[in-house]
Amino acid sequence: MTHEHDDDLAAEYVLGTLDGDDRRRFAEALAHDPKLQAQVEAWQHRLQGLGQGAASVEPSTGLWSKIEVSLDVSGPASVTIRAAEGGWERLAEGIEKKTLYFDKAARSESYLLRVAPGAQLPSHKHRATEECIVLEGSFDIGDIHLEPGDFHVMEADTRHPVIFSPQGGVAYIRGELR
Repeated sequence: MTHEHDDDLAAEYVLGTLDGDDRRRFAEALAHDPKLQAQVEAWQHRLQGLGQGAASVEPSTGLWSKIEVSLDVSGPASVTIRAAEGGWERLAEGIEKKTLYFDKAARSESYLLRVAPGAQLPSHKHRATEECIVLEGSFDIGDIHLEPGDFHVMEADTRHPVIFSPQGGVAYIRGELR
């Protein structure tokens, strides 16, 4: 986790908006991590007093459904990203990412990863399962060689070996939000 990501999770934890497995994992980490404990305390301090003195008002019957209709909380039924749309974000020398979709409920994202010939991604840990399909070029993940059409999964709580692309490549990846 990055410091910024930890701070976001700490805020959600204090506000009570962190749900399910994410809340359980955060609480487990919180019990053993003084930095997380300090972030939670900082958020509790920032938010104390909010709502004090506010009158409790019961909304009228049907108000929530009217709000939901006016906001269209269902969101779009589909998302389309054209090949020429969107931009590539530089992650490291010879490595770029094009975000396609954020799934906030699942706390995951879909993106294209473009790797220049000879570039590599260092070993890293996965908190959540990550799926990958090679679209162009080739990738070596540890001692596994992947070509276009090959599918690869890294399970949650595993360490990803170094990823190397001898000729360069593009892969579609779906995994945790970073």
